[in-house]
Amino acid sequence: MLDAQRKSEHVFADAKESGYRAGYESGYTEGVQAGNESAYKDSIEQFNQRHADVVSVMNKAVADIDEMKEDLKISAQKDLLDFAVTTASKLTFAIGRIHRESAQANLRRALDLVDSKTDLVVRVNPRDVASMETFAKSVSKVVGASPALTIAEDDSIAPGGCKVEKWPSQIDATLETQVNEMVSLLVGEGDGDA
Repeated sequence: MLDAQRKSEHVFADAKESGYRAGYESGYTEGVQAGNESAYKDSIEQFNQRHADVVSVMNKAVADIDEMKEDLKISAQKDLLDFAVTTASKLTFAIGRIHRESAQANLRRALDLVDSKTDLVVRVNPRDVASMETFAKSVSKVVGASPALTIAEDDSIAPGGCKVEKWPSQIDATLETQVNEMVSLLVGEGDGDA
C-alpha cells in the first residue's frame, strides 16, 4: 500500500505539474495575445491622433495659403488699378501739354453740350489762348455759336483742358475732371454719363 500511495502521490504530482505547465503555457499565450492586441489598439489610437493632428495642421495651412492668395489678389488688383490711373493721368496731361489740338477737341465736345451757343466764356490755360482764339472763330461757324464767344485765360486749368460757361451753368472739360471720371469708371463708381 505504501507503494500504491507513492504511486498515487507521484501521479498526483505529475498531474499537478502537468496542469501547472498547461495552465502556465495557456496563460502565457493568452497574456501575450492580450498584450499584443492591447498594444496594437494603443498604436492605432496614437496613429489616429497624430494623423488627425497632421490633417488639422495641413487644413489650417491650406486655409492660410488661400487667405494669403486672396489678400495678394486684392493687393495686385489695387496695384494694377493704381498703375492704370497713374498712367492714364500722366498720358492725359502730357497730351494736353504737347498737343494744342487736344484743347481744341475738348472745346468742340464741350460746345456740343451747350444748348444756346450765345454769350459763352471759354476758360483755358494761357498756353492754349492763341490756338483757341483761332479755333474758336472757325468752330463758331460750324457749331452755330455766335461771335459773342470769349476766350479767357485761367491759370488753374491745365493745358489741353477748358471750361465753357454760359450763365448760370458751366461745362467742365478740364483734364482733371476727365481723369477723375476715368478713375470713377475704373473703380465702378461712375455711370459714364458725365
